[in-house]
This record gives sequence, structure tokens and C-alpha cells, in this order.
Amino acid sequence: MLRKHFRLLSNVHHLLDFFLLALAIWWAHSWTSIYPALGETPAWVAPELGASSLLLQVGLVLAFWALVSRRRLLYDSHRTEGRFSILLRVVETVFQAVGFGALVSLLISGALTFHPLLALALALLLILGSRVVLLETLSRVRAQGFNFRRVLFAGRGIGARRFHEELIRNPHYGLQVIGALSFASEQEKTDQQLASSGGVTRMQFEDLGAIGRFQAVVAEHDVDQVLIFPSGETRDEEIAQLCRDCDAVGISYVYTPGYAAENSREASPVWYGGLPGLSFKPANQPTFRLAIKRAIDVAVGGLGLLLISPLVLVLGLLIKLTDGGPVFFKQVRVGKGGSRFNCYKFRSMRNDAEETKELLLDRNEADGPVFKIRKDPRVTRVGRFMRKYSLDELPQLWSVFRGDMSLVGPRPPVPSEVRNYEWWQRRRLAVKPGLTCIWQVWGRNQTTFKRWVEMDIQYIDGWSLWLDVKLIAHTFGVVVKGTGM
Repeated sequence: MLRKHFRLLSNVHHLLDFFLLALAIWWAHSWTSIYPALGETPAWVAPELGASSLLLQVGLVLAFWALVSRRRLLYDSHRTEGRFSILLRVVETVFQAVGFGALVSLLISGALTFHPLLALALALLLILGSRVVLLETLSRVRAQGFNFRRVLFAGRGIGARRFHEELIRNPHYGLQVIGALSFASEQEKTDQQLASSGGVTRMQFEDLGAIGRFQAVVAEHDVDQVLIFPSGETRDEEIAQLCRDCDAVGISYVYTPGYAAENSREASPVWYGGLPGLSFKPANQPTFRLAIKRAIDVAVGGLGLLLISPLVLVLGLLIKLTDGGPVFFKQVRVGKGGSRFNCYKFRSMRNDAEETKELLLDRNEADGPVFKIRKDPRVTRVGRFMRKYSLDELPQLWSVFRGDMSLVGPRPPVPSEVRNYEWWQRRRLAVKPGLTCIWQVWGRNQTTFKRWVEMDIQYIDGWSLWLDVKLIAHTFGVVVKGTGM
């Protein structure tokens, strides 16, 4: 039923946007004479060129609108998409249509009959305004049970349950679930076996039987769309056959791979020629929030280096008086993505600490690839004091300032530790290492290495600027209490 009216609504929407865009250009043409009040009108804006030039330039802008809007799927159904994303797509289309149309018009005619900035502002105002009104109206109508789309679920993957929960929370999507069909490979498994492979055991809507009944279900019900949520048991040929059956009767379908439903990372569609795919970005890809994090690292790192400069002289003198060795200890550490960098600390051990480490391996108190001794005999008296209050870590502010480290992040391991990581433990290398993290605040030396890595991964998956602020505040408390050793 909905398919019969969607095309009409889409065509009306097309015509409305065409009218509003043409109106915006006409007003920009008519009001160009008042534009000097806002700034000098460029020489290449000539509204006196005549009606034929105006019609040609309006036609070019509308032609580009038709091309760009089609490419951006502007008039497809986006009922389950967020409003910000929809409106952003509209803004991009307006900019490209007006921009390309004005540029080509300028190349053809040598001048524009309208001011492009004024036309752009008016088009954004009119088209965005109409789109907001339309979205709000349709949301209210769908929430009342009208303008709904009848969908059929296929598969018992975890995506089926997650999407149904979304529908319950968002009735304005206007999707009415007819029921669910199960793939044959799913029906061969018991509920317990299906659950262990990530499938849904108990559907929250009518079970319409096996996927072999698809044609009968389509004949009995008015199906607008099929939503495919395969479980780990589903065979590829079953999915392919269902897609062919949908194509045969002209029913649109959406295929959500099981991993996409289980993965919490942001996915975006990509195209390799004509081959579609889903791109999953690794955690903490460069974003505006990460830019803020980096700015904080630079500011705090630089200021911290200035503030600790008197302390460097005092601690440096004490270290020198202890055994005459170097003030700083330099060690290669592993950073983000496995990159290596030189990490600096105030030297808290004897000069021969690295050479005598082999003799102490049997006294290692830590599990996993980490080497730790609570009362390490290599630590000097001054070093023990510095470690108690984490003063030996202060030179790492230089690594923070340089960008090898961050204020907050998993501690940087040495290469020998990384070589002995289990595969899942390498996840802690997905972000920059830091001076402090969850383990430093709540774990310290009282946890196993496995739990330490789990805490680091917890930080990576739940990262936010606010979490960084809390960890830094808690770290100050830990340092003041002197729980570093």
C-alpha cells in the first residue's frame, strides 16, 4: 500500500524543492539591487542581462539539483535516519547545486543575473524550513499509526532483536512488523545452539515459519520491505536466494550482516567500483574531540614542563649525588599502532639495572609478559621516594608534548612485552599511550596483567573527554597518597 503512494509523495517533494530553489534565485535576482547595503556587488553580477539569461541560469541550477539530489538519495525514504543527518545532506545538496550552477552559468554567460551568496542563503532558508516542517509532520503522522511501512523480518540474528527494540523506542519510524521467517539452517539448530552462535532464540513478533514460505507470506500480506538479519548459522546461499526472490517480485530489502549488528563501532557504506561494503572505523579515529584532547595534551604538557623545571634541578642533583650516573633513564617503548619512541624518566634504579635484570627474573611478582618486583633491589633510595609519589614519571611530559604519548591512555609497554602479547591484548595499542589510565587509578599493583589489559580496553571503548578529566583528578589523589610503590 505504501509503495503506491511513496512515488507520488516523492514527486511532489521534488516539485516543491524545484519551486523553492527557483524562488530563491528569483528573489536573489530581484533583491540584488539592495545587496550593496551588505557589501559591494561584484562586477560579474548583472541582473540587467534579461529574462532569457535568468531562465537559463535557473535551469542550470535546477539541473545540478536533480543530479546531486539523485546521487545523495535525497528523495529516498529516510524514516529511520536521524534528522541532523538528513538536514546535513540537504545543506550539502544546496551548496553543490547552487555552486555548480552559478559557476557554469558564469562560464557560459560571463555574468550572473543573481548574487550567488544571496541565492544560497535564501535556498537554505526555504528548503531547510520546508524539510523541517515535512519531517515533523511525517513523524507525528507515523507515530499515530499512519503512513507506515509493512516490513518482514528474515533471519534470527541478533540484529533482529536490536532493530525491534529500536522500533519500540521510536514509533515515529512508521514500521509495522508483519512477522519473521527463519532460515533453514537456523531451524536445524536448537535454541541453545543458536544462542551460543549469537542468534535470537525467542522472537518478539509472530513466527511465520521457515524461509521456504516466503512466496506464500508475500501472497498473503502486503510486504513493503524485507529486513534480513542472518545469524551465525545462516548459509550464504540462503541469503542469496532470498535476495533473488525479492528482486523477482520487486520488493526492496535491507541486509544487515551479523557482525555489523554485534559491533558497536560506527559503520559507513563504501563502494569499490560497483561493489558495496561496510567500513568499520577503529576506535578513536581522528575527530573533533580527539583534536581537543591533543590540544589539552600540548597545553598541559608544555605548562607542566615549565613548572617542573626547578624540580628537575633538585631531583637531578639528588640522583647525581647517589651514584654519579645519568639523571634520565631512556628506554624504547611501543606507542599507538606499534610505533616505537624513546620514553624518558628520572632514573630511579642503579646504573646496571638493565644488565642485572636477567638475574632477577625468577623473582618476578607479575603475571603475563610484565616484569615487576615490589621491593626491587635495583631501586635506589632516591628512586624509591620518586616512585612512591610518581615523580620519576614527570619527564614523560616531553613525550606528551611531542605527541608520542597523551596525558591519559594505557601505559606504554616495552617491545619485549608486546612480543609476548596474546592477540586480543594488542588492542591496547589502538590508541596513544598515556601517563595515567584506569589501571593506574584503581588497579596499580593489585591486579593481574589480564585484568590490567581489560581495564585499558574498557578505557578505549568508553573513551570521552569527561572520562579523561575524571582519571586525571583521581590520579592526583593517588599521587598525593603516595601509592606509587
